[in-house]
Amino acid sequence: MQKYPAKIVPHYCSERGHGWRGSLPLSAFPRLKGLVLNPEAPVEFELRFGKEDRRRVVRGKVKVRLRLICQRCLEPVEIPIEQPIALGIVETLAEGESLPEPLEPLVTEEREEIPFTDIMEEEILLALPPFPKHERCGPEVKTAGEEALQGESPFAILRQLKPKEEREDGRS
Repeated sequence: MQKYPAKIVPHYCSERGHGWRGSLPLSAFPRLKGLVLNPEAPVEFELRFGKEDRRRVVRGKVKVRLRLICQRCLEPVEIPIEQPIALGIVETLAEGESLPEPLEPLVTEEREEIPFTDIMEEEILLALPPFPKHERCGPEVKTAGEEALQGESPFAILRQLKPKEEREDGRS
């Protein structure tokens, strides 16, 4: 396996036009390794630092197959992630607001070092579904009360709870 730097300075990398391509195991990503069932799975990546219209940018992609717990059946589910990376390196959120589409801000100070894996890990986390589930687990199951309410007034079910005489008289 190829060695990658432990930390990088994004401003410096964009000035020098640095780039990396390769793969790392999911276990190299601290925030992901506790979420996945397959920490040995490879994360394939490509990162290219550079300048576009005097802006410092990071472009590339990240690809991985995560094994997570299905939130419906609690069995393992594979979630493929293939995420493009398009970041503008800025020093403040205000600068980030002026970035053109599709660039998203990477806020970092000029000499600030960040872990090499941070950019890729953040993109994977953003691409995760909020509730991982199998396709076969289908849409959310409705309770009997929810099914009774579907298409009716939300108070329709309350009429069924009134005594029969009040329902027939129309008294409230």
